[in-house]
Amino acid sequence: TVKEWDIIWSIIKQLSDAFEAKNLPHVFTWDAHPENHISFSSRFWLEGIAAMWDEMKRPDHSVEWTPWAWLYTPFDDWRYRRTIKKWYLADHDSYSAFGWVTEDESQTFDEYLQNQAITDIYLTGLATDYCVWNTALDARKHALWENIDKVKSPYNVYLIVDAVRGVSSESTQNMLQKLKDAGVIFTTSEEVI
Repeated sequence: TVKEWDIIWSIIKQLSDAFEAKNLPHVFTWDAHPENHISFSSRFWLEGIAAMWDEMKRPDHSVEWTPWAWLYTPFDDWRYRRTIKKWYLADHDSYSAFGWVTEDESQTFDEYLQNQAITDIYLTGLATDYCVWNTALDARKHALWENIDKVKSPYNVYLIVDAVRGVSSESTQNMLQKLKDAGVIFTTSEEVI
């Protein structure tokens, strides 16, 4: 569980309002997992399989059609936002927003950004040491595990440090250093607004 998750929502709301006031796009990723998602520890009940997945398995979370999979209510009615569907396929696992599709499934996240001529990405959200970190690395074309080609060309990535929270302070600090090494620029919501 991410501690202080509730603290960042008002900051993210302020940032989104500022982007909307300038008619700049802002995109939300939306985790809505099927009940038997490949990342869930409940799926790997056999001891041998569970041991193989020990580093990857997680508690069941953000299960579709439950309140835990809904967007935070103040974000529901915004006209200018787009939503990227993540983890909605039972056998596909990826923390990054790249490789996933817009809510209408018409284009990938990278295609959406390219079509909007977006070159700069400002990242907020949960969790710094998982989804935020992987999305930032993919945007910079610094894939960690394999040489994947999720984006056509690197983006300028700004991590809004007061609008992210991690699962563990140790892993978060480790990931923040990796983001710096990948050329991610650290900033604050006040500087961005």
